[in-house]
Amino acid sequence: MELFGGLRERLGSYLRILRAPLLFEGDGCLSLPFSCIEAFSPFYLLLDRRGTVLRYGESFRLVHGACPRGAGLATLVQERDGAESRPLNVSELHSLIGRTLRLEPTAKQGFEFAAQLIPLHTRERQQGKGRGREIWMLDLRPILETLDDLEASGLTLQDLSLVDPMRVSMVTILMESSLRQELLLGMNNF
Repeated sequence: MELFGGLRERLGSYLRILRAPLLFEGDGCLSLPFSCIEAFSPFYLLLDRRGTVLRYGESFRLVHGACPRGAGLATLVQERDGAESRPLNVSELHSLIGRTLRLEPTAKQGFEFAAQLIPLHTRERQQGKGRGREIWMLDLRPILETLDDLEASGLTLQDLSLVDPMRVSMVTILMESSLRQELLLGMNNF
C-alpha cells in the first residue's frame, strides 16, 4: 500500500527512534502497535467505514477534549474552505482518499488541521478471508506557523510528532532565539 505525503518516511524515522516491535506479515504488510501510531501521528483518528471514530490520538484529545465512544467524524471535525466551515461529508469516505483536507475541530473554532485519509486493511482482508473490516486512519497535522500560534493553541512541542517539520522548525527557532539572547547578554557584559 502506498502511503501519502511522506508518511512512510516518518514511520521509518519513528521506528528507528522508538525501536518499536515491527512485524512484517508477508505480501508487504506491516503490523504496528498503537503506541507507534501515536508516536508518528499523535493527532490521528481511526475510523470505520461509516466514519465512526474507533480510536484517537492523545494530542487530538488535547485539542478537542474527550471523544465519546462511537462518535461520528462529522461531529468532531468540519471542513474548512477559506474563511468558511462546512460539515464534512463522511457518507462516502472513499471520495476523501488522496485529497489534502483542511479540517477544523468542532470544539475549537479557529484551529486548523491539514489532514489525509489513509485506507488500512484488517488481518482478515490481508489473508483473503472475505472483505474484512474497512478501517481508515485520518492523519491530522495542526497548522501552526509560529511559536505564538503554538502557545495560543494550548499545545506544546511535546504534543507534536518528533519528525513533524513544524516541530523541527520551531525547535530551530527556539535555539536561534536563545543563542541571540545569549550573544546580546554577552555583548552587554563587555
